Amino acid sequence: MITFIVLGFHRSGTSLVANTLYNLGVHMGTRLLPASDGNKKGFYENAEFVKLNDRILELAGGSWFNPPSVEAIQAAGDILDQPIYNCLKRASSVKDTWGWKDPRTCLTFQCYEPHLYNMGGRTKLVYVFRQRDSVWKSFKSRRLKAKSPIERAVTEKHFDHIYRDYTERTILALDKYAEVFDIFYDDFLQRSDNYAKRLVKFVTDKAPTQEEINIVKKTIDPTLRRF
Repeated sequence: MITFIVLGFHRSGTSLVANTLYNLGVHMGTRLLPASDGNKKGFYENAEFVKLNDRILELAGGSWFNPPSVEAIQAAGDILDQPIYNCLKRASSVKDTWGWKDPRTCLTFQCYEPHLYNMGGRTKLVYVFRQRDSVWKSFKSRRLKAKSPIERAVTEKHFDHIYRDYTERTILALDKYAEVFDIFYDDFLQRSDNYAKRLVKFVTDKAPTQEEINIVKKTIDPTLRRF
């Protein structure tokens, strides 16, 4: 079994990368979140993981835009240990090559790690990084459409705090794993040939075919480089 986990901050291109993995045959979930005006190609997020991550963060006294402490998240994860295990078992039962994407996992990943280890197989991490200024511009454009008044009121200073928290915690997670694929979002859009070959090899463990390379290149839409 191979588990792929896409990590990266909100508005950083994680949906595009998850879409790419999906098109390469990675099972990203049976029930995926529907597309929206802000993400017309789809999020490729397993709804069960999103709901569970929100539950962990809420129990820890925070949310995706108000990250709780590492200690509080661990305590919440201990309480929700069985639901976390059940979620992983259900998601991994469909196909041996599977994964999930939800930016909240940058905060909650520690709660999944023991179960991933006990389940066996390999865990491959795909980290999507986008420059802070680009993310902030994208975040601002979406902020006005947010359902929560708290989200709509997020200031640039608070954004910097969230962005830093997600980034630092993700890097700590990456350091523990040998199989990591780094994607710089703008490069991914501009240098699709280079990324396509390397990403296919990372996913399939073999030399990429031209058909697989074309799948990646067709998934990448250069017009997605917008704010």
